[in-house]
Amino acid sequence: MEKIRKIEEEIKRHDKLYWEEQSPEISDAEYDKLVEQLRELDPDNALIHRIPAAAGTIQHEVPMLSLNKCYTQEELMKWAKSVARSDQEEFVFCPKFDGVASEIRPNQLVTRGDGYVGEDITSRNSLIDFELQTQPVERGELVVLKPDLPQLKRPDGRPYKSCRNAAAGILNSLDYQAEGAPIVFMPHSISIGSCTLADLAEIDIETTMLEEQENEYPVDGLVIKLADMEYGESLGTTSHHPRHSIAYKVANPQATSKLLDVTWQVSKTRIAPVALLEPTELDGVTITRATLHNLQQIKRLNVGIGSEVVLERAGSVIPAITAAFTEGEEIKPPRDCPACGAATENDGQDVWCTSQACVGTKAKLLQSSLSRLGIEECGPAVCASLVSLGFDTASKVLRMTVEDWRQVEGYGDRSAAKMFHHVANRKMIPIEDYKVLAALNIEGVGETVARKVCDKMGLVIDKEGLDQVEGVGTV
Repeated sequence: MEKIRKIEEEIKRHDKLYWEEQSPEISDAEYDKLVEQLRELDPDNALIHRIPAAAGTIQHEVPMLSLNKCYTQEELMKWAKSVARSDQEEFVFCPKFDGVASEIRPNQLVTRGDGYVGEDITSRNSLIDFELQTQPVERGELVVLKPDLPQLKRPDGRPYKSCRNAAAGILNSLDYQAEGAPIVFMPHSISIGSCTLADLAEIDIETTMLEEQENEYPVDGLVIKLADMEYGESLGTTSHHPRHSIAYKVANPQATSKLLDVTWQVSKTRIAPVALLEPTELDGVTITRATLHNLQQIKRLNVGIGSEVVLERAGSVIPAITAAFTEGEEIKPPRDCPACGAATENDGQDVWCTSQACVGTKAKLLQSSLSRLGIEECGPAVCASLVSLGFDTASKVLRMTVEDWRQVEGYGDRSAAKMFHHVANRKMIPIEDYKVLAALNIEGVGETVARKVCDKMGLVIDKEGLDQVEGVGTV
């Protein structure tokens, strides 16, 4: 049909202008109208289901989502009972390898990336002890084995502190030279045992996990998943994780340190205290900063500058001070905002900036919006630069050109083009209504409330409908 052919040609022309030449002639809305016209005329047209990828990036046909996590046997049993069809439902145990999640394809190697779009690292295959050419599609982890870690050095001669850091560093370093292949591919399909739901409560999970940590490959927990994966996949996914599996992680590792000073950091709604610490090794990482949450937490812990403190990595990621052995010099809230210099106020719990035009607050709000839309590469410094350039809302960032990105502090030609393509990729991936609502940063409306609102009425919101949503009050 002539009309279909003309629309196809028009879409292809605009794809080339957008992706290859970075010179779009029409708006996103106009482009979407073209796609919708094609969808009405030919619902199965291949162009509708094709998402162009930026050079160096690959679209995952099935998203590589994170796993839900638990830290106790009780949490594990609660999850298992929620997915099991009977006491005889079988579960499989797998090591949770600590490396770089990737997908092996015939003649291609792709990282997990943001779960939807990964980076093509096929050119790094010479560093990996794995044959690409004959392999079917398989997901797993690229790891450095423990016995090999002491021999591996960064290009500047410094040692790597952990197997995970080594794997990521080697893959990301274009200058890395090595004899042989220091990285190994460990498939997610590797199993170390199984049991039924009826027997799961009797399994000593922590002992099993400790035994796994004695092996030469690095692990940071166990993955427990349904043996019947056809049934498991039928359970679907959340926006964050599949429902058929869960990761059992070790309890949060701890260490002791000394609080040297406190700096204050602007967040979306408040100014939060950050502890500056004596460098302390914790779980393979040198910790120099940790969160203190707020004034109330400082008072509860009775912590001060000079205190000997207990550090914990919550979820093995975010360092926090959880106790103090000794008292120290009183920690006082700042009188002036560290981001804009305006006066601050506090209520004994939180500290906030009194300026409605605070650059720091706007940058944090922007970072939150972008993160909820799946653009997590813009950290505080980048968002502060975006705000100062006038790109202070997510909608403005989504419309930025390559030339706009070149103006951002720290961005050159290559990084600007890469960021443009990444944002363009994310714009073409469907996003849940509740994430769009949460990205508006309405006070009190995070993802939980936004999900309840959207489950009830989508994004067509009215007062009568809101009155029916659990957890939404008059304010």
